Amino acid sequence: MGRQIGYARVSTDDLHGKAQRAALEAVPCDLVFFEQESGANRERPELARTLRALRAGDTLVVARLERLGRSLIHLLHIMEDLEERGIAFRSLAEGFDMRTAEGQLMMQQLGAFAEFERKRITARINSGIAAARKRGVVFGNPRLRAGDKEAVRKIVLARDENHVTQLIDTMDTFIPTVLQMRPARAWPDVAEAVTRVTGVTWTVERLTRSVRRLVGEGMVDRKVLAKAPRPRRRRSEELALLVQGLALTNPGLSLRGIGGQLEAMKIRTPAGKPNWTAASVAHLLTKVPGAPSP
Repeated sequence: MGRQIGYARVSTDDLHGKAQRAALEAVPCDLVFFEQESGANRERPELARTLRALRAGDTLVVARLERLGRSLIHLLHIMEDLEERGIAFRSLAEGFDMRTAEGQLMMQQLGAFAEFERKRITARINSGIAAARKRGVVFGNPRLRAGDKEAVRKIVLARDENHVTQLIDTMDTFIPTVLQMRPARAWPDVAEAVTRVTGVTWTVERLTRSVRRLVGEGMVDRKVLAKAPRPRRRRSEELALLVQGLALTNPGLSLRGIGGQLEAMKIRTPAGKPNWTAASVAHLLTKVPGAPSP
């Protein structure tokens, strides 16, 4: 039988924390993670640790549903991830258990509510903007223009919230490719593959920043951030024989053409560089007795 692992997000109200602790200890839980809530830090490192600690057959237990997710959409993504990994989920206050038929029904309802919430907010914002523009309203925050630090802080936090929500909503389009390739492949190769799969240009900086944020939110395993093994450099003799083989099988191919084929094969130069020059190819050909003249 799997373990019962508890997660509690506690505020500065000590009684609030004690109530969650008592509820989780009464289960009883084999292990409990406590998150100290802070208005200045929107990441939840203990939630990330909790999700990493869970294994197939375990059960994640919380005192109340609202203690787990930062929003309805975030909560639904966490629950879907747990289900895919074979992990059960219980919320004590609501009597919610994902393993039951009632729990599955509630998940479907949460999904419908999350989609409804997303569309309702978008429609309300668009309607409000259109009505305000008709009244001649010029958009802009006077406090921001005045340099009010508190107003700036609130805007930054709101944008951060939107950014995280958007990342979670779209992670299914690029994270499977990342999980398949990391950490065995370097980030430039992964970014190229993600761009090819999604049809959207992903730079290495954008991809690594997005993945690190999802790791911080507990949505992606931290192992994807491990260093990729350095590609083994081929010995000059191996490369020389390979270049000679290409030259012999393609007599009309120029030195630059041979270099292009090596690049297409993802073969690096003796110095470990990805791009081949005609001079690099010619230098290797001179190392093989009887090779075609460059």
